[in-house]
Amino acid sequence: MIKQGGKITLDFNGTDPQSTGPINWPADYADGAFLIKWIAPILRNLADTPERAAEIHVNEGVCDVFEVIFPPKGTLITPEWPAATNARSFVLLRCLGLLAGVVAQAVDGRMPADQETIRYTGFFGTDLDGKSFLSREVLGGGSGGRYYADGNDAIHIVPDSRNQPAEFTETRFPLLVEKLALRTDSGGAGLRRGGQGYEKHYRALVDCRTIVTADRVRLAVTASMAARPVSRFASPSMPKAKRATLAASSTAKQCSKARWCA
Repeated sequence: MIKQGGKITLDFNGTDPQSTGPINWPADYADGAFLIKWIAPILRNLADTPERAAEIHVNEGVCDVFEVIFPPKGTLITPEWPAATNARSFVLLRCLGLLAGVVAQAVDGRMPADQETIRYTGFFGTDLDGKSFLSREVLGGGSGGRYYADGNDAIHIVPDSRNQPAEFTETRFPLLVEKLALRTDSGGAGLRRGGQGYEKHYRALVDCRTIVTADRVRLAVTASMAARPVSRFASPSMPKAKRATLAASSTAKQCSKARWCA
């Protein structure tokens, strides 16, 4: 990133080649306008106070502030056919943490810590009446710690996405929600901790399959000033069933980890 006058240049040269998995994101379409509008709100954290930051709205004008230099075709953010893009939101949302991390080096760390990206979970199969069902939802996590406060608990970074109310899930699908809570201490340690993530327990009332698409499973986000990293995403099931099939009356534990703490 280069800032010169009133212009900010983001240079993505050196990005890895496109993936064989579905995490490719064609960020270069619309000349990068979509990328700019997603990551520009990070700069609100440069305001003098949190109250002032909350008053700043992002609109089309940010596209005049940023210039994006994309790598040649064939990379993770400039993929070519037949690159799969179904889980592109992982890379998109990682760019928020990337920008915050770069800016933090110039402002003595006065930016939010990194954060979780997104995770989708769901169940599909045949209910007790012999009808097919599909339940899917997007679970949020904790936001990164800030230099003046802890992160927020269980936020949803994707607009208009919320966890499904237990009453809705249980009346529409052959599932029971046995627990929905904040995952204790999932924000990690530190003077300013990350927000806590979800812990959600389901019980399947019929034989079915589960869908889990998530980031940060093997490696949790880490914090430069934290005593230990935050909790990782986890989705164990009991009892263990072959080929990710949940046996009737088994329990699936869906833990949405927090993002990281400063």
